Amino acid sequence: MIKAQHKGFLIFAAPEELADGGKWSVRVLIQRNLNTASVSKQKYFRSKNTCDSREEAEAHSIFMHSG
Repeated sequence: MIKAQHKGFLIFAAPEELADGGKWSVRVLIQRNLNTASVSKQKYFRSKNTCDSREEAEAHSIFMHSG
C-alpha cells in the first residue's frame, strides 16, 4: 500500500475497482494517531476522478493529498 505523511497525518492510497468496466476510483484513507500508539482516528475520502489502472489511481491519490 502506498502511503505519505503530511502535517502529522498518514495518507494511504486505497483505490477500489469499479463494478462497471474495470476503472479504478481515487480513494484515500487518512489517519491521525492520537496520544497513544493504539488510538487513532481514520476516515476514507473519495474523488469523482477515475483511473484506468490501480497503479494510476494510487499515484493520483497520494499526489492529490500530499501537496
